[in-house]
Amino acid sequence: LVVFSQSSPFSDNKHLAKDMRVMLYRGGRKLHTNLGLYSKHQQFAGLPPYKQTLQDLLHSVKRRTIKWFQLVKKADPKAKPSDIYPYPLDISWNPVKINKLGTLEQRGMDTNLPSINFANMILYKYAMRKIQREFIEVLPTDHGMANAFKIEGNLMFIPPHTSVRNRLQKASVYQGFKNKELYNYTKKFYKFAKNATPIKYHSLIKPVEEMIDNKKSTADKLLDYAKRKGLMTEDNKLRDSDAQELALYSASLVKPDIKKARKNLTKLMDL
Repeated sequence: LVVFSQSSPFSDNKHLAKDMRVMLYRGGRKLHTNLGLYSKHQQFAGLPPYKQTLQDLLHSVKRRTIKWFQLVKKADPKAKPSDIYPYPLDISWNPVKINKLGTLEQRGMDTNLPSINFANMILYKYAMRKIQREFIEVLPTDHGMANAFKIEGNLMFIPPHTSVRNRLQKASVYQGFKNKELYNYTKKFYKFAKNATPIKYHSLIKPVEEMIDNKKSTADKLLDYAKRKGLMTEDNKLRDSDAQELALYSASLVKPDIKKARKNLTKLMDL
């Protein structure tokens, strides 16, 4: 989902990653950078490891809450942490979290064109719905990378969390589709999610399919434009005037994309 939605290859006129937003938000040892807002506090915003049982989940929530209280008291001894966030599940800005409403939040995606946001939301919704409604047990295994999202009976195989956090996460932020392992992984996820998505919505997920076929995310297209126009210096930076040109080019893509997305949505409403 990160590689499908990456669209910010620049920040402060610098290009350090395909998805600068994720790099500068999560940061940390797994992404090999201390520039992230939460680089030193991964417990609150990093990609969390899998939780196999309810007890594991409750334990992590408790540990995070205690750590939050300690940090608040250190910053302001007079502050009341429970007044700031009365619900323990609110003390989390991770890309995947459970909120106080009892629903799952996927909050790791970059700002993007409406058509791509629609595609990502639909793929995520129907992939999760299939797992939930068909009582599929998601099983991390050593063979989960080669057999990612393969279903046998009521079991679906996925890679160990160390592979996702250490390799795939880093590749999605810095390399995108150029990373062969990640590229094959995205194809397997898309195949699984597409098969779970009702046919009438297939026109709305087409942007991600085209992205995979062309190996080009929005960030890739913006980088291609910057290189083609000679906007980037040798040290991967933009001059202010060139950054303005790139911003205007990016903005010019929005209106036709909205028009296309609205057309597809109108067709759906007529069905």
